[in-house]
Amino acid sequence: QQQQLWQASRPAPPHPQHYFRHQSSWHPAPPTQQEGASAEQQQELGRAIQATQDLASLRDLMHANIGHPVLSALHIALALTQVRRLMGADSRYALRKSAIAPSTRDPAAAPALPNGGLAPSRRGWAQKQQAASPPAPVPASVRTPRGKRQREEVARLQLAKTIDLVLDASFPLIPSFGTAEVTASLHALARLQVHTTSAWSTAFLDHARSLMPGFTLPQLSTLAWSLGSLNLDPGAAWLDDLCHTAAALLDAREAMQANDTSRIDGARSSEQVSRSTPHGVYNGGSSSSSSS
Repeated sequence: QQQQLWQASRPAPPHPQHYFRHQSSWHPAPPTQQEGASAEQQQELGRAIQATQDLASLRDLMHANIGHPVLSALHIALALTQVRRLMGADSRYALRKSAIAPSTRDPAAAPALPNGGLAPSRRGWAQKQQAASPPAPVPASVRTPRGKRQREEVARLQLAKTIDLVLDASFPLIPSFGTAEVTASLHALARLQVHTTSAWSTAFLDHARSLMPGFTLPQLSTLAWSLGSLNLDPGAAWLDDLCHTAAALLDAREAMQANDTSRIDGARSSEQVSRSTPHGVYNGGSSSSSSS
């Protein structure tokens, strides 16, 4: 019912039929929601998301399938993971690495040198090369730090637009998220250092709490790291559930390891007993005593 209300409040799509793209060809998706989406269509959409090469194509792909039954929680997790892959392992470094040090080609930052900006040479080779073929002009985007700042601002804007679109598409699908989708989505947001709205975070974390008994230890560890990286406070009750689930999983793993150890020790002891027991006690000794 919440999804129907959300879809009713959205404007009609610009095209009556939704499309999703795989590589260079366009494939029509089912035109009506009553028909649903097949497993092949969902798999193809997942492959199309993973095949995108830039944020613009990913936005076009997600925008074309918002509100369509082919879009699922798995596709949201794949889209967020793909954004992280396109932005690099650490988006903060990818966006700011060009601003760490001034460019050596910047005339304002480079030290003044004689001979038209060339370092002095013992053999005069640099002066001859400059006279024979003057250096090509350096593009303004590389020559000035202003171009770097513009590229960083454009990258941040593209990232924000893509994340907003993906989260907008994910909000009605939050109740269908599983433990794997919750972990992958939150981890991607943490690596991208993207802070969501309070409404989205509340709905997402409330649903994650309802799935708490189904998380594994690696997933719980990833959730805890992601919450700390994003400075999210889910509340004491949420954290208590996480700790209790982790403690129960640790106890179960220790009990399983102890059971395996006892079974291995029992097998080894029985093997040692069988090796140390003489065969004549059971066969030769008993038969000889009875015959005598």
